[in-house]
Amino acid sequence: MRNILAISWILALSLTTQLATAQSYYFEQYSVREGLAQSNVYDILIDEGGYIWLGTGSGASRFDGLTFINFNTEDGMAASGVRTILQDVQGRIWFGHNNGGVSVFEGDSMKVVFQLGGDITHIMEDRSANI
Repeated sequence: MRNILAISWILALSLTTQLATAQSYYFEQYSVREGLAQSNVYDILIDEGGYIWLGTGSGASRFDGLTFINFNTEDGMAASGVRTILQDVQGRIWFGHNNGGVSVFEGDSMKVVFQLGGDITHIMEDRSANI
């Protein structure tokens, strides 16, 4: 009888811990149909303002939770393909491109910073705030 009671108690505790730790997650899938620049996303950044930046093969997409705003060469980017995104300590958003270009979004405008050879796959900021 004692064993049955102990086993029942252990079983009840294990079931309640499973129920307590179970979580439901809500997923939403976005594509070009909803406004994303391209379905292939290479990098994602959430900036200090809460915007989600997505680097794609066709430029960068900024998502505010409702709508996408897309940036490409027509908006001042060095190239369309965005491989990496970084926000620096000053709040600027940096983009590394497939063709070796680097662009920066500051305030409300995009501009080309420089062109290098090869793909830019990472952008880093050091302790002195140098990119």
